[in-house]
Amino acid sequence: MQENHERKEFQDAINHRLSGLEGNPWLAQRIMTAEKGEPPVMKKKLSVSFILVLLAMALTVTAAMALMQSQIADRLFGGEENVPEEIINQIYTPEATASTEYGTLSIDEVLYDGAALHTVITVANQAEKPMLYTIERVALNGMPLDRSNLHYEGAGSAGSLLGGEVDDAALPDSASMYSKAEFVYNMDAETQRVTAAAIPEGKAELAVTVAVWEPVNQPKLVDYSDYEGTDYDANANPMNCLTVDATGYCDLWMFRPSGYRADVNVFEASPQDYAAAFEELGWAKQVGLIELETAVNISRSALTMAVPAETVYELDGCTLTIDNLALSHAGGECVLTINGEYDAVKEWSGYPLYLVDADKARVLTDGCHWNDQTGEGVQYTLLTKPMTGELPERVYLARQIGYNNAWDKNSRAYDPSVERPAGVIGSMQFDFDTALAIDMQINHQ
Repeated sequence: MQENHERKEFQDAINHRLSGLEGNPWLAQRIMTAEKGEPPVMKKKLSVSFILVLLAMALTVTAAMALMQSQIADRLFGGEENVPEEIINQIYTPEATASTEYGTLSIDEVLYDGAALHTVITVANQAEKPMLYTIERVALNGMPLDRSNLHYEGAGSAGSLLGGEVDDAALPDSASMYSKAEFVYNMDAETQRVTAAAIPEGKAELAVTVAVWEPVNQPKLVDYSDYEGTDYDANANPMNCLTVDATGYCDLWMFRPSGYRADVNVFEASPQDYAAAFEELGWAKQVGLIELETAVNISRSALTMAVPAETVYELDGCTLTIDNLALSHAGGECVLTINGEYDAVKEWSGYPLYLVDADKARVLTDGCHWNDQTGEGVQYTLLTKPMTGELPERVYLARQIGYNNAWDKNSRAYDPSVERPAGVIGSMQFDFDTALAIDMQINHQ
């Protein structure tokens, strides 16, 4: 009877926890654990069978919640229903937390897809008054990450004002940020120049620093949608206080005094420039930092990969070398070099190149970027998309020769009366007559 009663209490607790899955259900527990500094002590002795039941239920609930709440999976696939199980299994949850008087910082999720490091960071304010949080630094082994793709739940990367009330509206107590970094920056102490390097694989230290700011004046609540399409330089708002939306998101570029422009260096993290502007404009003063460092293992070996069976191809008048190509469900990149006769290389570079799975009618890359051009050839980088289903056993490196939204059945502009020429996938037309067929080998880990 006692065991049945305990099971019912456990089920009721689970139902209560699952009743509101929005937000971060692990954050409160992390904060309390960080405050106490010690694990709870179980006072009652439970039977082995009951412990196994608890463990099975806990694992099921944890897996379900991880699936539903993974921001990385949602960013990559647009919804948990599209996420391959392999990706969920590879998203690492460090549960690293640092709690200070200024708030709590946690690193929630980490995923390496072979080309980029995906990270989700959460900051929380336990104070009764609003405090502004900006990401000052995300580093790997002491080298800053490329954070041009750092996003708050709003948009951009200026900052979040959390806790308390603004204009009688309660602001969120926590906010999460998603970072996709494809490079680390090496700093040259003598020249102060910055060079980009690939994400290093293996064991590494991931470090995050958050600056905490206290508003100088009472912040003002605004609706950013009212300012869409505005020429901000010509119509800058002269207000002398921080402005935020209902989520607490703060965007310096939306509201700055006339003539003011922060100097943003492409190699520097933009939040640092924003933060300096907060103080310079008298909008907020920095009161502290929250720093967190945790060990991570950056490896793509755990992902099932599709790799080319051959890496060198002799074409008409030139040679194509695949420097890096490893397709996975999480995405990645393809780097290739074409060397040879000028006219032959020019013929290939005359149109955008894409990797295409013709058998399943899917385009595997977002676009083509030219890296370095020499007298004999050119190097390309193609960013591969996350994909569901089976990895392809053959892909085509094809030139895009046409584009029309009316061809795409998933587009609002789709028009069935418009003729679809040969080689159309979605809204793009490819030249499969001259495309290079690349056989792939599936490496199961």
